[in-house]
Amino acid sequence: MSTSANPQRASSLAAFALLLGLTLLAAGPAKAEPLRFLAEAGYAPYSFAYGDEARGIDCELFQELARRLSLDAVIELAPRDRMIDMLRNGEADGAVALGYQSELVPALLFARRQAMRSNSYDLFSHVARRVAYDGPASLAGKRIALPLGVDPGRAFGDAEAQGVFQTLRAPGESGCVRLLLMNQVDAFVGQTEASYDMLTKMGMTSTILAAKQNVGRDSSYVAVARDIRGHKPEDLVRLMELVLGDMLADGTYRKIQARYLLP
Repeated sequence: MSTSANPQRASSLAAFALLLGLTLLAAGPAKAEPLRFLAEAGYAPYSFAYGDEARGIDCELFQELARRLSLDAVIELAPRDRMIDMLRNGEADGAVALGYQSELVPALLFARRQAMRSNSYDLFSHVARRVAYDGPASLAGKRIALPLGVDPGRAFGDAEAQGVFQTLRAPGESGCVRLLLMNQVDAFVGQTEASYDMLTKMGMTSTILAAKQNVGRDSSYVAVARDIRGHKPEDLVRLMELVLGDMLADGTYRKIQARYLLP
Protein backbone atom coordinates (compact mmCIF):
# COMPACT_ATOMS: atom_id res chain seq x y z
CA MET A 1 0.00 0.00 0.00
CA SER A 2 1.55 3.28 -1.09
CA THR A 3 0.58 6.89 -0.42
CA SER A 4 2.21 10.20 -1.26
CA ALA A 5 2.64 13.13 1.10
CA ASN A 6 0.97 16.31 -0.13
CA PRO A 7 -0.13 19.68 1.28
CA GLN A 8 -3.79 18.67 1.39
CA ARG A 9 -2.95 15.54 3.41
CA ALA A 10 -0.70 17.52 5.75
CA SER A 11 -3.48 20.06 6.27
CA SER A 12 -6.06 17.38 7.01
CA LEU A 13 -3.67 15.65 9.38
CA ALA A 14 -2.99 18.88 11.25
CA ALA A 15 -6.72 19.56 11.49
CA PHE A 16 -7.38 16.09 12.81
CA ALA A 17 -4.54 16.43 15.33
CA LEU A 18 -6.11 19.66 16.55
CA LEU A 19 -9.49 17.95 16.84
CA LEU A 20 -7.94 15.12 18.83
CA GLY A 21 -6.14 17.59 21.08
CA LEU A 22 -9.40 19.37 21.84
CA THR A 23 -11.05 16.02 22.57
CA LEU A 24 -8.30 15.11 25.03
CA LEU A 25 -8.49 18.49 26.75
CA ALA A 26 -12.22 18.10 27.14
CA ALA A 27 -11.67 14.66 28.67
CA GLY A 28 -9.63 16.16 31.50
CA PRO A 29 -5.97 16.01 32.62
CA ALA A 30 -3.72 13.32 31.17
CA LYS A 31 -2.98 10.26 33.23
CA ALA A 32 0.45 10.10 34.87
CA GLU A 33 1.07 6.47 33.91
CA PRO A 34 2.01 5.74 30.28
CA LEU A 35 -0.30 3.65 28.15
CA ARG A 36 0.59 -0.06 27.99
CA PHE A 37 0.76 -1.55 24.50
CA LEU A 38 1.56 -5.24 24.11
CA ALA A 39 3.85 -6.91 21.57
CA GLU A 40 4.61 -10.58 21.15
CA ALA A 41 7.68 -11.82 23.03
CA GLY A 42 10.35 -13.75 21.14
CA TYR A 43 8.96 -12.88 17.71
CA ALA A 44 12.07 -11.69 15.90
CA PRO A 45 12.52 -9.78 13.67
CA TYR A 46 9.28 -8.03 14.69
CA SER A 47 9.25 -7.91 18.51
CA PHE A 48 11.72 -9.31 21.00
CA ALA A 49 13.63 -8.40 24.15
CA TYR A 50 17.08 -6.83 23.93
CA GLY A 51 18.16 -6.48 27.53
CA ASP A 52 15.35 -4.50 29.15
CA GLU A 53 14.19 -2.98 25.85
CA ALA A 54 11.58 -4.05 23.33
CA ARG A 55 13.18 -4.20 19.90
CA GLY A 56 12.20 -5.25 16.38
CA ILE A 57 10.42 -3.86 13.34
CA ASP A 58 6.97 -3.60 14.95
CA CYS A 59 8.37 -2.06 18.13
CA GLU A 60 10.43 0.58 16.32
CA LEU A 61 7.52 1.49 14.05
CA PHE A 62 5.21 1.87 17.04
CA GLN A 63 7.77 3.92 18.96
CA GLU A 64 8.06 6.30 16.02
CA LEU A 65 4.26 6.41 15.72
CA ALA A 66 3.98 7.29 19.42
CA ARG A 67 6.68 9.95 19.07
CA ARG A 68 4.88 11.66 16.19
CA LEU A 69 1.62 11.60 18.13
CA SER A 70 3.25 12.73 21.40
CA LEU A 71 1.65 9.63 22.87
CA ASP A 72 3.07 8.55 26.24
CA ALA A 73 3.18 4.78 25.77
CA VAL A 74 5.39 1.84 26.70
CA ILE A 75 5.71 -1.56 25.02
CA GLU A 76 5.41 -4.70 27.11
CA LEU A 77 6.30 -8.10 25.70
CA ALA A 78 4.18 -11.18 26.38
CA PRO A 79 3.72 -14.64 24.83
CA ARG A 80 1.00 -14.64 22.19
CA ASP A 81 -1.58 -16.57 24.22
CA ARG A 82 -1.02 -14.40 27.29
CA MET A 83 -1.10 -11.26 25.14
CA ILE A 84 -4.49 -12.17 23.65
CA ASP A 85 -5.92 -13.01 27.09
CA MET A 86 -4.71 -9.67 28.50
CA LEU A 87 -6.30 -7.75 25.63
CA ARG A 88 -9.56 -9.65 25.93
CA ASN A 89 -9.69 -9.01 29.68
CA GLY A 90 -8.86 -5.30 29.46
CA GLU A 91 -5.44 -5.65 31.12
CA ALA A 92 -3.66 -3.44 28.53
CA ASP A 93 -4.37 -0.33 26.48
CA GLY A 94 -3.70 -1.91 23.10
CA ALA A 95 -1.48 -4.02 20.87
CA VAL A 96 1.46 -2.94 18.74
CA ALA A 97 0.68 -5.41 15.94
CA LEU A 98 -2.09 -7.98 15.88
CA GLY A 99 -3.96 -9.89 13.22
CA TYR A 100 -7.64 -8.97 12.99
CA GLN A 101 -9.70 -11.30 15.17
CA SER A 102 -13.46 -10.86 15.25
CA GLU A 103 -13.70 -12.30 18.77
CA LEU A 104 -11.58 -9.40 20.05
CA VAL A 105 -13.75 -6.67 18.46
CA PRO A 106 -15.80 -6.14 21.65
CA ALA A 107 -12.56 -5.20 23.43
CA LEU A 108 -10.46 -3.62 20.66
CA LEU A 109 -10.56 -1.23 17.72
CA PHE A 110 -8.18 -2.25 14.92
CA ALA A 111 -6.45 0.43 12.80
CA ARG A 112 -7.33 -1.42 9.60
CA ARG A 113 -6.98 1.45 7.11
CA GLN A 114 -3.18 1.15 7.38
CA ALA A 115 -1.52 -2.11 8.35
CA MET A 116 1.47 -2.18 10.65
CA ARG A 117 2.73 -5.25 8.79
CA SER A 118 1.85 -7.49 5.84
CA ASN A 119 2.42 -11.20 6.48
CA SER A 120 3.08 -14.12 4.17
CA TYR A 121 2.69 -17.68 5.46
CA ASP A 122 4.58 -20.83 4.49
CA LEU A 123 3.99 -24.50 5.19
CA PHE A 124 6.93 -26.03 7.07
CA SER A 125 7.62 -29.75 7.46
CA HIS A 126 10.45 -32.06 8.55
CA VAL A 127 12.94 -32.97 5.82
CA ALA A 128 12.38 -36.68 6.55
CA ARG A 129 8.60 -36.30 6.23
CA ARG A 130 8.21 -33.62 3.59
CA VAL A 131 4.71 -32.29 2.95
CA ALA A 132 4.15 -30.67 -0.43
CA TYR A 133 1.63 -27.87 -0.80
CA ASP A 134 -0.51 -27.20 -3.86
CA GLY A 135 -3.55 -25.60 -2.30
CA PRO A 136 -5.57 -26.66 0.77
CA ALA A 137 -6.87 -29.85 -0.90
CA SER A 138 -3.29 -31.17 -1.05
CA LEU A 139 -3.29 -31.36 2.77
CA ALA A 140 -6.15 -33.90 2.88
CA GLY A 141 -5.81 -36.16 5.91
CA LYS A 142 -2.85 -34.22 7.34
CA ARG A 143 -2.41 -32.77 10.82
CA ILE A 144 -1.49 -29.09 10.56
CA ALA A 145 -0.42 -26.76 13.39
CA LEU A 146 -1.34 -23.08 13.22
CA PRO A 147 -0.29 -20.28 15.57
CA LEU A 148 -3.05 -18.54 17.53
CA GLY A 149 -4.54 -15.58 15.70
CA VAL A 150 -3.31 -16.65 12.26
CA ASP A 151 -5.76 -16.65 9.33
CA PRO A 152 -3.96 -17.81 6.17
CA GLY A 153 -6.89 -16.98 3.94
CA ARG A 154 -10.44 -17.91 2.99
CA ALA A 155 -9.58 -21.01 0.94
CA PHE A 156 -7.49 -22.43 3.76
CA GLY A 157 -10.16 -21.58 6.34
CA ASP A 158 -12.92 -23.16 4.26
CA ALA A 159 -10.93 -26.38 3.88
CA GLU A 160 -10.25 -26.39 7.63
CA ALA A 161 -13.97 -25.94 8.39
CA GLN A 162 -14.85 -28.77 5.98
CA GLY A 163 -12.46 -31.14 7.77
CA VAL A 164 -10.13 -31.58 4.81
CA PHE A 165 -7.28 -31.63 7.32
CA GLN A 166 -7.00 -31.58 11.11
CA THR A 167 -5.67 -28.45 12.79
CA LEU A 168 -4.02 -27.88 16.15
CA ARG A 169 -3.55 -24.36 17.51
CA ALA A 170 -0.30 -23.43 19.25
CA PRO A 171 0.63 -20.22 21.12
CA GLY A 172 3.05 -19.24 18.35
CA GLU A 173 5.46 -20.54 15.73
CA SER A 174 7.76 -21.93 18.42
CA GLY A 175 4.87 -24.02 19.74
CA CYS A 176 4.22 -25.27 16.22
CA VAL A 177 7.87 -26.39 15.90
CA ARG A 178 7.57 -28.36 19.14
CA LEU A 179 4.47 -30.13 17.85
CA LEU A 180 6.29 -30.97 14.61
CA LEU A 181 9.40 -32.32 16.35
CA MET A 182 7.23 -34.41 18.67
CA ASN A 183 5.52 -35.86 15.56
CA GLN A 184 2.13 -34.62 16.73
CA VAL A 185 1.56 -32.81 13.41
CA ASP A 186 2.72 -33.37 9.85
CA ALA A 187 3.46 -29.70 9.14
CA PHE A 188 2.81 -26.22 10.45
CA VAL A 189 1.86 -22.86 8.97
CA GLY A 190 4.15 -20.04 10.06
CA GLN A 191 4.80 -16.39 9.29
CA THR A 192 7.62 -16.48 6.76
CA GLU A 193 10.25 -14.11 8.22
CA ALA A 194 9.56 -14.97 11.87
CA SER A 195 9.73 -18.72 11.15
CA TYR A 196 12.99 -18.46 9.20
CA ASP A 197 14.51 -16.28 11.91
CA MET A 198 13.56 -18.81 14.59
CA LEU A 199 14.75 -21.84 12.60
CA THR A 200 18.06 -20.10 11.84
CA LYS A 201 18.68 -19.47 15.54
CA MET A 202 17.79 -23.11 16.28
CA GLY A 203 20.17 -24.34 13.56
CA MET A 204 17.28 -26.18 11.87
CA THR A 205 17.03 -24.54 8.45
CA SER A 206 18.18 -27.80 6.81
CA THR A 207 15.92 -29.95 9.02
CA ILE A 208 12.62 -28.08 8.74
CA LEU A 209 11.88 -26.86 5.24
CA ALA A 210 9.21 -24.70 3.63
CA ALA A 211 7.00 -25.86 0.79
CA LYS A 212 7.54 -24.10 -2.54
CA GLN A 213 4.15 -22.35 -2.57
CA ASN A 214 2.95 -19.81 0.01
CA VAL A 215 -0.14 -20.79 2.00
CA GLY A 216 -1.58 -17.29 2.20
CA ARG A 217 -1.29 -13.70 3.40
CA ASP A 218 -2.83 -11.42 5.98
CA SER A 219 -2.03 -8.19 7.83
CA SER A 220 -1.28 -7.12 11.39
CA TYR A 221 -2.62 -3.86 12.81
CA VAL A 222 -2.22 -1.55 15.76
CA ALA A 223 -5.17 -2.22 18.06
CA VAL A 224 -6.56 0.13 20.72
CA ALA A 225 -8.66 -0.84 23.72
CA ARG A 226 -12.19 0.54 23.56
CA ASP A 227 -11.79 1.77 27.14
CA ILE A 228 -8.30 3.23 26.61
CA ARG A 229 -7.43 5.68 29.35
CA GLY A 230 -7.71 9.39 28.60
CA HIS A 231 -8.53 9.03 24.90
CA LYS A 232 -11.47 8.63 22.56
CA PRO A 233 -10.50 5.34 20.83
CA GLU A 234 -12.13 6.11 17.46
CA ASP A 235 -10.20 9.39 17.11
CA LEU A 236 -6.92 7.86 18.24
CA VAL A 237 -7.23 4.96 15.78
CA ARG A 238 -8.00 7.31 12.89
CA LEU A 239 -5.02 9.47 13.71
CA MET A 240 -2.78 6.39 13.99
CA GLU A 241 -3.89 5.29 10.52
CA LEU A 242 -3.06 8.70 9.04
CA VAL A 243 0.38 8.87 10.67
CA LEU A 244 1.21 5.27 9.70
CA GLY A 245 0.31 6.21 6.12
CA ASP A 246 2.72 9.14 6.30
CA MET A 247 5.43 6.86 7.71
CA LEU A 248 4.96 4.57 4.72
CA ALA A 249 5.07 7.47 2.27
CA ASP A 250 8.14 9.16 3.75
CA GLY A 251 10.24 5.98 3.81
CA THR A 252 10.22 5.34 7.58
CA TYR A 253 8.81 1.82 7.08
CA ARG A 254 11.54 0.95 4.60
CA LYS A 255 14.38 2.33 6.74
CA ILE A 256 13.30 0.40 9.84
CA GLN A 257 12.67 -2.84 7.96
CA ALA A 258 16.10 -2.60 6.29
CA ARG A 259 17.77 -2.78 9.70
CA TYR A 260 16.26 -6.21 10.38
CA LEU A 261 15.50 -7.89 7.04
CA LEU A 262 18.05 -8.94 4.45
CA PRO A 263 17.49 -7.37 0.99
